[in-house]
Amino acid sequence: CGCEYSICVRLLAANRYTVIAEFQANPDPIQQYHQVSYRFRQYSRGVRYVHFLHKAKDTHFWVGHYSARITNSTVLVKLS
Repeated sequence: CGCEYSICVRLLAANRYTVIAEFQANPDPIQQYHQVSYRFRQYSRGVRYVHFLHKAKDTHFWVGHYSARITNSTVLVKLS
């Protein structure tokens, strides 16, 4: 089955509203599992929060267990 997938990751300041850096993707509808990853580099100082939102929607609306699946979602923060 196919699905529509979207992801949005934001690096936020202490006030939780100011966006320091952002990544968004809406890949073309897919028929099988597909990995999406991103690494933030050279962003401004002051990051205090990571906002991670992703979602998927079945594009065929078949009855049964054919809905879109999202597995092993991970946010990795490396401090240096």
